[in-house]
Amino acid sequence: MYKVMLIDDSPILLDVMEAIINTEIEYNLELHKFLKPEKALDNFQEISPDLVITDIDMPNIDGFELITCIKSLTNTPVLVVSGSTVSNNSTDTLLYCAKSIGAEFILNKDLIKEKLSSVVTAILTSSSKSESVVQ
Repeated sequence: MYKVMLIDDSPILLDVMEAIINTEIEYNLELHKFLKPEKALDNFQEISPDLVITDIDMPNIDGFELITCIKSLTNTPVLVVSGSTVSNNSTDTLLYCAKSIGAEFILNKDLIKEKLSSVVTAILTSSSKSESVVQ
């Protein structure tokens, strides 16, 4: 059984990701959903996930801080899913920045319905955990 942490401050998006994962992925997964990234970090070591899926633009602790904390503890793969823009930065710029600080995988939220299940399946079945960008 794979353990996956889902972290996003949008309850709707968390529910959408959970529904996609539960209906489209054939593996037995244990999902842990968090609306608050600080709670995800508090529970990270206890859960010891096989994959973390997180947003970037969140209150209190943003996705960049979350990735930095996770990567300081472990080499757990991180998939950043974002549709946010901050200041004059495009979503692609934010996703690139997330990748530069340690996220192995990135996905634009516009592609969640089409790509999330295949990306998660590829990550969990990849023995090398190779890096990937989903356009």
